[in-house]
Order: sequence, then structure tokens, then C-alpha cells
Amino acid sequence: MPGWRSRLIGLVLGLAASLAGGTALAQPAPVQLSASTPVAELAPHTRFFHDQTGQADLATVRTRLAAGAFRPLPGDNPSFGFQDGAYWFHVRLSNQDNPEEKWLLVQEYALSDRLDLYVIQADGRVVHTAGGDHLPFDQRNIRYRQPNFWLHLPQGQVVDLMMRVQSESSMQVPLRVYAPTAFIEQSRDAQFAIGLYYGILLALFIYNLVLWLTLRDASYFWYLFHISAFGLVLFTLNGLGFEYLWPRSAWLADHMVPLSICLALIGMQQFARIFLELRQRWRFGDRVALGIITFFVLLGIAATQLPYRTVVPLASAAVFPNICWILVATIVVLRRGYKPAKLFLLAWFLFLLGTGMFAAVAFNLLPKNFITEYGVQIGSALEMLLLSIALGYRYAALRNENERIVREARDQLEHKVEQRTSELRSALSQLEDAHHQLSESNRHDGLTELYN
Repeated sequence: MPGWRSRLIGLVLGLAASLAGGTALAQPAPVQLSASTPVAELAPHTRFFHDQTGQADLATVRTRLAAGAFRPLPGDNPSFGFQDGAYWFHVRLSNQDNPEEKWLLVQEYALSDRLDLYVIQADGRVVHTAGGDHLPFDQRNIRYRQPNFWLHLPQGQVVDLMMRVQSESSMQVPLRVYAPTAFIEQSRDAQFAIGLYYGILLALFIYNLVLWLTLRDASYFWYLFHISAFGLVLFTLNGLGFEYLWPRSAWLADHMVPLSICLALIGMQQFARIFLELRQRWRFGDRVALGIITFFVLLGIAATQLPYRTVVPLASAAVFPNICWILVATIVVLRRGYKPAKLFLLAWFLFLLGTGMFAAVAFNLLPKNFITEYGVQIGSALEMLLLSIALGYRYAALRNENERIVREARDQLEHKVEQRTSELRSALSQLEDAHHQLSESNRHDGLTELYN
């Protein structure tokens, strides 16, 4: 009997411990927003659940949360690559003693299709707000390039946030909560950095546009095409395209991503063909580059018809080998003595580094941080600046080569003129001698041997 009681007590205690553990899992410690906390990154405190069917509603997911089905983000990394279904994210917030009651939740990834935020108050009330680029831009709480939601967080209260995200783009959900003044400062700095980047691109575009209009060199035209297409890629990825160009078009929000990527890759290859003079210096490389261009032309046309989930991973995955091929072609031409390829090689290496990190984040191969998120802007700005310098170096090299050819032709002409002049002088001298001999012969009588 005592043994039976001890086993019963142990079972009850074990069950209680299990329930306590489940409750602890379902109710993690909230993020404390104190007077000294104007901004909080939520990834370390966020748990997620993958609804592979995409059919679960809030009630179902809250049951799964209570059952401990939600897990911490692996490595505090809110990136999962391209995924099917929907992802649910849960985090608790507590305004400990911050006098600010109005906060802004920002999902710092601009391409998510649909976000549903459920704010569960302490009294059980649920407030629902939707966002994402499948809704008109003017429905956002504030006019900002990334999805955002106002939160009401009075002092001393705890709220639960449940966010459902379903998207055909890469599943990236970096969440931060800001006090209004902190968000104003952050957005000001971010907009300044973005404006600086596009200002560099615009300056390079105008400068090289003037050169192209003056010189009519095809390499400058394709450089301008490359700048414009890649600028459109980043304008789309940063959410600025949806904010300023197509704020009410979900179709353009989806299809401009793969279409702009294809245009950028076409511009890269064609610019490399012209700059490296592949037709004259490496015929095989030129044929491969033409094949790559044809592929991206067809993919760009298909991008207007195929689903986003089909064409975007394909176009994104093609970025890395596309740039690698340009590097291979550059090395081959450089080894054949083409000096302008030196700067060209350095420029594309920097571009490969930046875009490679960005693509790796999209496929969940690298974590999302400042370097991987903004490396593509840094790398592409340096690349385009170096390419502009390389174009100037190439033009100078072509000018020097033309001057050398003209100089050699002039030297050869002068040599030939001198030779012909010398020959003419010799002929004239011989003619004068013959004329003199003839004159002497006419003056002398052959019979009398006397002068006439």
C-alpha cells in the first residue's frame, strides 16, 4: 500500500512538472520595455510554428501554443528560405515603466505577401490588423516601405502577439518594436543611407549618359542599362517600388522582382561582352554569354506568366553562376593581355561578394544581419564606381591604341614619302645628267670634232 501511494504521488508530481513545463513553454517571459528601452529586437524572444497546410486559424494555433508546439527561432535567425504554407510567430511584450504607450511593430522585410497580426490583450480581447504587399500601400499604419503595425502598450500590462505570415517570397520575419521617437530616428538614418546609395547611382548614370551621348560607345549604353536594371532590383527589394511606383498593384509587387532580376542579369552579360570584347578576344566565351542572355530573355518573358514561387528562386539562384561566369571570362581575357580587365575583375568580385551574401540569406544559408542585408548595396556601389573608372581606362587605352596606330601609319607614310622623295631626287639627278650629256653631244660635231 505505501508503495502504491508513493507511485501515485510520483505520477501526480510528474504530471504537474510536465504541465508546468508546458505552461512555461507556452508562456515565455515577456520582452520588458522599460524607460531605457526605446527599441527592442524580438527575434531572441520569438517562437514559431509552421502550419504546412496554411489552413490553421487563430484558435487552432493558440491550442498548439498551449500544447508546446511553438519552438524558439533556430539561432535567433528569423529566416527560413522559400517555404510552403504559413508561419506563425508568438512573442509577449510588457511595458514595465516606459511612459510611452504607443509603439510601432515593424516587420523589416518588404516582400512578404500577407501578414496578419493578432494582439491578445490581458483581458482576452483580440485586435487584428493585416499588412503585406498584397494589400494596398495606403492601408499601412504609417507610410513606410516595410510592413508596420501600431501597438497600444499601457504601463504594467502584458500583451501576446501572434503573427501569421504567408508569402511566396523568402520567409524572412525580422521583427522589431519601436517607440515613435526611436522609429523616427531609425527611419531617418535608413532613408539617408538609401538616398545616398541611389544618389551615387544617379550621379554615375548622368555622368556616363553624357559620355555615351558624346562618344556613342556601346559599352557606355550597356553600362547605363546595367545601372538602371540593378537599381530597379534594389528599389523593388527595399520596398520603395511598392511605396512609390505600384502602391496598389499586388501583381507588379510580385512580378517586378523576377523581371527586374532578369533585366539586370541581361545587362550584366551584355555589358561584359562589349567591355571585354569577347567577340574578338574569346569567341567561345562570347557564344556562352549570348546563350546566357537568351536564357534570361526567355525567363523574363516567362516571369510575367509563371507563379512567383517558380521563377524567383530560379532567377535568384542564377545570380551567383552568372557573375562567376563574368569573372571567368574576365580572367581569360586578362591572361590574353587585355589590361582594362584588371579593374573589371575587381569590380565584379566585390559585386559577387555582396550579391552572394544577399542571395544566401534568401535561401537561409546565412543569417540576416547588417552585412548580409546591406552588403549588396555596398558591393554594387563599389562595383559600379569601379566599372565607371574601368570604362574611362578602357576608353583611354583605346584612344592610346588609336593614336599609336595613327602615329605608326604616319611614320610609315613619312618614311615612304622620304623614300619616294629620295628616289625622285635620284631620278631627277640622272635626268639632269642625261640632259647635260645630250646638250654637250648636240654642241659637238662628230665629224670635225669642233663645237658648233
